[in-house]
Amino acid sequence: MLSAQANDVSYRKEQLRRLQDEVIEMEDLKTGVSITDLGLNDFRMDLLNYVKASGDMAGVPSGMHAVVPAAPNRGLLPGVIFTLRNINQGVNINQQNRLHPYYLVYISQTGDVITDHTEVKRLLDLVRGACKGQSQPIANSCQLF
Repeated sequence: MLSAQANDVSYRKEQLRRLQDEVIEMEDLKTGVSITDLGLNDFRMDLLNYVKASGDMAGVPSGMHAVVPAAPNRGLLPGVIFTLRNINQGVNINQQNRLHPYYLVYISQTGDVITDHTEVKRLLDLVRGACKGQSQPIANSCQLF
């Protein structure tokens, strides 16, 4: 499911507001803003801009997908990048997943893991590079899919 719980949404909105409006001291962790949050700031800004332009995402269905061509020279091999949600909110072993409770995993066409949930920035970079600026389906890729 793409929508988050209400308290998580307000927490993330506060993070976005602080990242936009304030100079953040790295030692100031009172509201949960940390150095790892800054590493994903580009993606949060993309989402914020999308919501500003397109409206609330509450009506967006779960199970969405995008089909893009492989680009091995950029590290985008044939396969699937899944976004999964952990239904057990308390499980985030060693705090390794920066998107908890959401997990990204990149699986090849043969079923091998190309990139797991610990490399979330790399996966988001791949998705962002493949999809940014595309407003229409890529016909050849959709036909192959």
